[in-house]
Amino acid sequence: HPEHPLHLDIGFAQGEFLLKSAIENPSWNYVGLEIRAPLVEKLQRQIIATKLTNLTAIAASSLINLNIIPDNSLDRVTVFFPDPCFKTRHQKRRIINARFLNEIPAKLKPKAGILFQTDVESLYTDTLELIQNNKQFTITLNEPSVHHSTTLSARSYFEDRCLQMGWPIYRLGAVVSSCFDI
Repeated sequence: HPEHPLHLDIGFAQGEFLLKSAIENPSWNYVGLEIRAPLVEKLQRQIIATKLTNLTAIAASSLINLNIIPDNSLDRVTVFFPDPCFKTRHQKRRIINARFLNEIPAKLKPKAGILFQTDVESLYTDTLELIQNNKQFTITLNEPSVHHSTTLSARSYFEDRCLQMGWPIYRLGAVVSSCFDI
């Protein structure tokens, strides 16, 4: 359905957020990128079983495969509860990094946004700093330590788990800044 808005979810893990979203929002198209092939295969089987035509799962890393996404095609990008890569030498593997923030704007439609969630405060603060230092984005949502779900109808496994356990969620939203914004 090329006329429908396009939502990219990066690092979808078990895929429950994407699957629920595609079922609940048939007027949106969903694409999920996940580096772990068995998880992609699992979601692909679920897509076939539910006969969804608005969801695609791709085995790919956003660190090297953003070129598969057409320019000016995305209406929303979500990165929910990614691996925090605590070790300093592994932090270059984080999904949201300087390179990602420099490359993703070309893929986003004007004023399209990114929604990021984590349960790791240090990852939240590092990501906030990266986005604040990138002039291509304007922060539209900054919720440190919240205990409620997003406005999106579906929730991921980790979001549900945090809410059930009473753990804080750190949430950021940002949109591509227009060249005319002051």
